[in-house]
Amino acid sequence: VPENRTDAESRLISLPITRIRATGENPAEPIFYLEGGPGMSNMRAKPPVKLLEKHDFIMVGYRGVDGSVRLDCPEVAEAIKGDGIDVLSEASQAGMSAAMRQCAARLQSEGVDLDGYTIQEVIEDMEAARNALGYQQVNLFSNSYGTRVAQLYANQHPEQIHRSIMIGVNPPGHFVWEPDMVDAQIGHYAQLYAETENPHTSDLAKMMSEISHDMPKRWLFFKIDPGKVKSVSFAMLFHRNTAAMVFDTWLAAENGDASGLALMSLAYDFIIPNMSVYGEFFSKGVSADYDPSRDYFADMEPPDSIIGAPMSKLIWGSATDDAGVTWPTALMPAEYRQVQSSEVETLLVNGNVDFSTPVEYASDALLPKLK
Repeated sequence: VPENRTDAESRLISLPITRIRATGENPAEPIFYLEGGPGMSNMRAKPPVKLLEKHDFIMVGYRGVDGSVRLDCPEVAEAIKGDGIDVLSEASQAGMSAAMRQCAARLQSEGVDLDGYTIQEVIEDMEAARNALGYQQVNLFSNSYGTRVAQLYANQHPEQIHRSIMIGVNPPGHFVWEPDMVDAQIGHYAQLYAETENPHTSDLAKMMSEISHDMPKRWLFFKIDPGKVKSVSFAMLFHRNTAAMVFDTWLAAENGDASGLALMSLAYDFIIPNMSVYGEFFSKGVSADYDPSRDYFADMEPPDSIIGAPMSKLIWGSATDDAGVTWPTALMPAEYRQVQSSEVETLLVNGNVDFSTPVEYASDALLPKLK
């Protein structure tokens, strides 16, 4: 496929496609899978056996992660470890911003056209695969970031989409985790916890806020980086089982045992630097959701917030420095950066304690636009 379809002289890049054939006879419309991310592969799904009885299952590689061009950023993977004191500090942000510029410049010097790594191009990759495989209509089965691709796919090619199922809905604007939503979700957990039989604290959210604003500097001889603790806590809140570990850790700290906070601080350097293909994440995220009028570094950690939105501060707070935007992928057209109406038959599935894609994103932002 062309690296950048808006450039008539664009070079070609290759993307993998996996088609798993339906096991039954006379299959219905195929299912195109769209994984979460950005920064994650789209080639690792295992389709439910029940679906394969009636549908081919198709995985088309995500440009920038799968295929001949991978937007790895070792510069960012190193800088994201921070200044050794607080990964959410101004010094850490400066290092991240510089690393983003360095990675973008290196990729461009290697011949990469960063303007070609947008959601629009991903959609056209899907369309190229649909045409090549001879399908008239397809179903979309999407997850998290993949639901954004599915929404725009349905807006731009509604006649090609039979049905769409979105799990963990992410409408336009929501690659940025907002601190007020994080606070609300912690507050929801606190309410659920207060209703249990023997809660160990009367107000879980208040307890976390107090520790967040006065975190221990170390446990024994291990340093505790407060930004790393908040970032790992936030990442662990994405899943119910690890969310329970987060609350246990902060409750222990309230009782004088900071060992769990120290472990989170240590674990950060093994988890976060390898969490994503950061160049692909920046290209998709910046082109889709970046707002040049915002001061993300300040907005993502208000003084009265519980833990702020640490991953947003870490990533989006580094997207701008004194010289401007640090990742030079052009913004998508304005109409694709806001929720649009759709007549495609769609099923939305969300959990009620989903930190990455809260249920309100589905019910309040997208659902009213579905006819």
